[in-house]
Amino acid sequence: GTIISLRIHRPQILSLAELVISKTLTTSQKDFLTEIINENKSFVICGGTGSGKTTLLNSLLSKVNRNQRILLIEDSRELNPQHTHVVSLEGRPANIEGMGLISMKDLIKQSLRMRADRLIIGEVRGAEVIDWLSALNTGHTGSAGTIHANSIHEVIIRFQSLGLMAGLSKEVIHSQLRTALDYVIHIERNSD
Repeated sequence: GTIISLRIHRPQILSLAELVISKTLTTSQKDFLTEIINENKSFVICGGTGSGKTTLLNSLLSKVNRNQRILLIEDSRELNPQHTHVVSLEGRPANIEGMGLISMKDLIKQSLRMRADRLIIGEVRGAEVIDWLSALNTGHTGSAGTIHANSIHEVIIRFQSLGLMAGLSKEVIHSQLRTALDYVIHIERNSD
């Protein structure tokens, strides 16, 4: 029979304080993450499927200064930060005739002309890694994204794999990462 999959988003985004109440974060973690946002640092959130990467990123983006423009780039809309100045770009697959494709790579290139204060990638999962790291290395501080990695040690391997598939060497990926990201935030799903 037919199977339909629906992903329904929460109308209200959890604040960092609510994540502390729910014991997702400690108070010291909340304070540290708030400092990262306030100091305009670039970061990536990693974790496995269902670990809460998008939830945490939504909460963090909701803390961004109201004068800053957040530009979201996603292949499927998931982010919905509680912020007054958000521009959302969404990719699109090609139609049945093979026309109309809008890739994440295309969206990143177009976003560079949109004067974003924070360039946010919903999930880094393909060749767009090159353009995103390049953007972070050319003045888009305070940017962020998520990436699937089951441990903090696997983040570099995941970036290497994506970079190699996109045609970059390990050395180039490492040099791009060193200068692009200030922090890697790992989140795990608690089985309790």
